[in-house]
Amino acid sequence: MSLIESGFGQGVTWNGGSFFPEIYDGRGEVPSSFNVGRVHLDASLRSLLRWEEELSQAIRFVRDGKALFWELDFGRGECLGEEEHYLPLELASRHFVEKVYPDYCENTFGVGIYRGELPSDSAYRALRSLGAFLPENAPLFLLLDTSSIEERSLYFSTLSPFAYGPFSLAIRGEWQGKYPYAFPSFSWDSGPSPWGYIGTKQGEKLASRELPTAICLPEGEEGWKEIEKILDHLGDKPFRAIPERVLTHEWDGVERLYVPSRGISFQGERKLRGFLAAGGHIERF
Repeated sequence: MSLIESGFGQGVTWNGGSFFPEIYDGRGEVPSSFNVGRVHLDASLRSLLRWEEELSQAIRFVRDGKALFWELDFGRGECLGEEEHYLPLELASRHFVEKVYPDYCENTFGVGIYRGELPSDSAYRALRSLGAFLPENAPLFLLLDTSSIEERSLYFSTLSPFAYGPFSLAIRGEWQGKYPYAFPSFSWDSGPSPWGYIGTKQGEKLASRELPTAICLPEGEEGWKEIEKILDHLGDKPFRAIPERVLTHEWDGVERLYVPSRGISFQGERKLRGFLAAGGHIERF
């Protein structure tokens, strides 16, 4: 699976072609309106890793022509950051790779390894380590619940470290629906998305479109009041949100970049000069 994300268009490719994933997040059989079934695997500390019933479910999904989305449930998020709990979770990851994945690799769309509010720094490091044991050709997903975030700038500042990283994202919350093009992400029980959705009800597919407008997100604690002003200025105009750390790699198709007057690092300013040299236009707030 590959996410297409630039100022020129958005979408997903899988098995050599364009694909809009509609992942059913409920129990039982997958409705006809969905093309991917979720298989929940208990990979928590207390699990015996006996997944026979779940594998029977996966066989039925494949027989019905559905792709597979495995969810490795490592348990409570706080346990992920505790070093003494790491080894059993690593063993569960290895067990999945050795005993399950080889028989279903061609049918696997992705693997979910986290579901909940944004993980702590220690939990995120553990997830990255666990991800190293999982298949390279199967995208790993974090299902992030941002429903409790009320401020727009806080939404962007808290998601910025996770965007454009090693994991694909599925986001739940008001701001995902308000700014569906901002981050490359699936919708999780929220608004429409051009990349895909996961839920129990039919989602809405947004069309791929050119997005010549983007916001540069600062790395530090300053500049977020200015981000609020930029958001007010843009109103309902769609845009991409690009953290300064990945600006050089992600500015394809961007013609106008909105930048906070504070908070951009020295390295970020160098990247902005490169953007100007490439013919881009910058507006500061």
